[in-house]
Amino acid sequence: MSIQVTNNDDATSADPSSLRREDTQAATTAAFRRKATAVCLVLAPIAFAAAELLAPEGGNDASTTYAAWSAQRSAGLVSAFAGLVATMLFLPGFFGLVGAIAARGRRVAHIGLGAVVYGLVTAHAALVGVNLVFYSATAPSVDRAAAVQVLDALMNNVAIGAPLLLGHYVFTIGVLLLGVAVLRSHRFPRWTGWGVIAAVLSDVVLGSLPLDRLISDAVSEGLLIAGFGAIGWRLLTSAKPKGR
Repeated sequence: MSIQVTNNDDATSADPSSLRREDTQAATTAAFRRKATAVCLVLAPIAFAAAELLAPEGGNDASTTYAAWSAQRSAGLVSAFAGLVATMLFLPGFFGLVGAIAARGRRVAHIGLGAVVYGLVTAHAALVGVNLVFYSATAPSVDRAAAVQVLDALMNNVAIGAPLLLGHYVFTIGVLLLGVAVLRSHRFPRWTGWGVIAAVLSDVVLGSLPLDRLISDAVSEGLLIAGFGAIGWRLLTSAKPKGR
C-alpha cells in the first residue's frame, strides 16, 4: 500500500502581489458598497418627503379626492415618481445599513429589514400605481362621472386597500426597528437612532391630532431626513463608523 503525500507548497507560496491585488479589490468593493449605501440613505428620505408633501390632499370619498387631484395633477404626478424613486433608494440603502450594524443590533435590524421590504413592496411601490391611476382618471378629457366611479371603486375595494394599509403599518414598524437597531449597535451617533424613532412616533402622534397635514409631515419627514442622512454621511466620510 502506497501513501500519497499532498504538497502544500502552493498554499504557502502564493504570489504576494496577487494577494495584495485581491485585498485591494475587496477593499475597493467594500468601499463602493459603503458609499452606495450612504448615498441611498441620504437621498431616499428626501425623495420620500417630496412624495408625502406633494401628494394631493383629498378626503375619504371619491368626489373630494377627484377634486384634489384635478387641482394638483402635476404635483400628484411628481409625488408618484418621487415615491418610486424613494422605494428604489430605500431598498439598497436599508440592506446596506443592516450590513453595517454591529452584532448587538443585527437581529433587530434583520427583523426591521424584512418589515420595511414588505411595506415598500406592498404599500409604497403599489401606491405609485394607484396614484398614476388617479392622475389618468382626472385628465380633462376623461368624463368626470366615470372617473369618480373608478376612484370610488379603487378607494372602497378591500382587496386593494387592505394590503396598502397593512403595508404602511408594517413599513412604519420596520423603520422603528431599524432605529432601535442603530441604537443597539453603537456604531453610529446615538442621536441618529433616536431621530429615526422620533420620526416614526411623531408621524403617529401628530397624525392623530387635529393639525394640518403639512405640519405633521414636515416634522416627521424632517426627523427622518436628519436621522438617516446623518447615518449615510457617517458611512460616506469614514471607513468604520464610530458611536458616541
